Parts: sequence; structure tokens; C-alpha cells
Amino acid sequence: QLRNQTPLEPVDNDSFMQQMATYSSMEEQKQLNSNMLQLLNFQGVLARLQSLSEGSTMLGKEVTYALDGGGEGKGIVDSIFVNEQGEVRLRIGESEIGMNQITGISTPADPGNKTPSSTTGKTADSDKQTS
Repeated sequence: QLRNQTPLEPVDNDSFMQQMATYSSMEEQKQLNSNMLQLLNFQGVLARLQSLSEGSTMLGKEVTYALDGGGEGKGIVDSIFVNEQGEVRLRIGESEIGMNQITGISTPADPGNKTPSSTTGKTADSDKQTS
């Protein structure tokens, strides 16, 4: 409006102050929105880190979990990772499960080098024949 103002018709001071207050309020609202987005992003990162921390306590543990098609699987947690959707997942042998699928956690009886199958509970060594 200052650009379109003519010297013969100056802007009313009250109108000018009101416009400046509106502009200032809009700038503050824009900054508040930006801060809120940063806070939401930060909360998402914190939630993922907390889930990773919880999942890391399961490394090497034997877990029982619900299978997608029904039934139950059992195996030792080999690793933990975050998938493309940002979900924390556990790798058990060839299987990948979500934290919400876990129904039980225990310490393996013989942690040695044996890795239970994710659906049968057999060890990888049980299929080998001895000579």
C-alpha cells in the first residue's frame, strides 16, 4: 500500500498501524507453525529412538511371536532395524517381525551357535547328519 500511496492522500496512521499489527501477527503465526512442525518431527525421531532402544534389549533373546497368517513363531533375535515406513522391525532368521507381534521373551537355553528356525523351533544344526 505504501507503493501505491500518493503524496496528496497520505495513509491514515490508525490504518497503517493496524496493517503493521496484522502483518506482525501473520509473521508470528508463520514462525509458530514452523516451530510446531519441528517439534512434531523431533517427537517422531524420539519415538523411533525409544523403539530402537527397546528392541536392542531383545538382541540374542528368544522371542515368541504371532504370525501374520495365524499361529505362532519362535526364534532368536538376530538384528533390529527401521524399515522404509519408519517402523522398528526385528530380524529372526529369515523372518522380519514388528515389535507389536511379540508375545513372549526369554533367554535362550543354549545360546551357542545354534539358531532356531523362526516357525518350527528346530535349530539349524538339527538338520545336519553326523558321520
